[in-house]
Amino acid sequence: MNYFSTIKKNTKYFLIDKSTGKMILNFLGKSEVCHTNKSFLDFIISDLDNCSNTELIDGYINTQEFCAYRIFSMQIHGTDKVEYHNYYPHAIYEDGLWFTESMDPDSETHQDHRRDAVIKALSDKYDATSIQSLLEFGMGRLYEKNPLRGNLTGDKNPFKFINIEKYEQLPIVKKVIDDIKNLSEEERACLSTLHATFQGIDMSSIMIPYSFVAGMISKEEFVSSMISLRQDLFDLSESETGETQRMLRQSLTLAAATTEDYLKFFKSKTASRIMTKIVNHETTTVELKSSFFKCQKTNNIEKEIKHECVKAIAGFMNSKGGTLIIGVNDDLDIIGLEKDRLSNKIPSILIDHEDEYTRIINRYVTDCLGKEVSNKISFVYETIKNKRVCEITVEMVPGGVFCTDLHFNKLKKYPDQEPIFYLRRDRETVKLNSKETYKYLNSVQVNE
Repeated sequence: MNYFSTIKKNTKYFLIDKSTGKMILNFLGKSEVCHTNKSFLDFIISDLDNCSNTELIDGYINTQEFCAYRIFSMQIHGTDKVEYHNYYPHAIYEDGLWFTESMDPDSETHQDHRRDAVIKALSDKYDATSIQSLLEFGMGRLYEKNPLRGNLTGDKNPFKFINIEKYEQLPIVKKVIDDIKNLSEEERACLSTLHATFQGIDMSSIMIPYSFVAGMISKEEFVSSMISLRQDLFDLSESETGETQRMLRQSLTLAAATTEDYLKFFKSKTASRIMTKIVNHETTTVELKSSFFKCQKTNNIEKEIKHECVKAIAGFMNSKGGTLIIGVNDDLDIIGLEKDRLSNKIPSILIDHEDEYTRIINRYVTDCLGKEVSNKISFVYETIKNKRVCEITVEMVPGGVFCTDLHFNKLKKYPDQEPIFYLRRDRETVKLNSKETYKYLNSVQVNE
């Protein structure tokens, strides 16, 4: 039975509880589940119907099963936060792919055979020697935990063991983590949800889901590799494990199919790269603005409007970088650049004026943040729904930048040359005081 439906408000569709009409919150309980594409929410509802056990708690759907609702909740929450980046090294270090715990040689060979596809895919993408070293470190870690494994005498470890601090400094580990970070937000959401869901049933691997989400292995290879993580399925007789294997295979197959279907909504050939960022809403690395210069209410140039844009740019530069998209309002309507006034002398932006638009924004940004940041921003213009929008890509600036906006400072009666340090946190840009700024910059230097 379908317990959920959708309701439209402005340009967005919201997931609601049919019985009460109340909006459903994401799995983390912090914001409503909504999207501009009704078909996408219908897909989430249909997928929830496949879950055997769901209940509403404090406005969100409580389910431990892998489903599109949990993926989208993870995506809304944002997978580019520091908390996720910090757990990647530990997840790779403890990955079940790197070792086999079976005491029986035949079972161990069977397990290894099921992992052949993912090991080969990783070896092809990176290099066989580096992947082999991770396998050796994995076995070394296993023996370190249990030195008597295999009837060894004493504490001798036949494999090389390194601790997590040294492990996360390995070039291969850094490369894998960089590649995970470079996945799209929806791909990282699928990866994190797959990892979290199956970790709870003794199938702890981030490398196998990563290989699947990144397109390195097939759905069937993903299922087979994940099942290989369950030692108990190989040490017991087939009659004892047959039903368990069948249920796990079914669960993994459904999860893989849901992941593929989920990603299709974001990889449509007709969807532009910029439009994909827009429909994903504002995230830790994406900010949407109606205009750079003009206030939509007064229709005049406003110093605070310009400052909000340079504030967002500064926040991105002081974190991990990001994207500022101009020409989209809070309801995700594409309003375009045509009415964003550069000055009272230039009543509107025509396509011919895009070079002037870029030049004036660039000058304003460098006036506020310093000339050295001019090569840290780039501009792309695209037509969406017959409207021109501007995508400003912002790179991180090592050491950070301070914003000194003379006109804004005067408006707010701050000292003319007062520098402000902005930082992107979650889905907003915040101003840090001097103590917070010092602490943050010091922590960044230590991590580097």
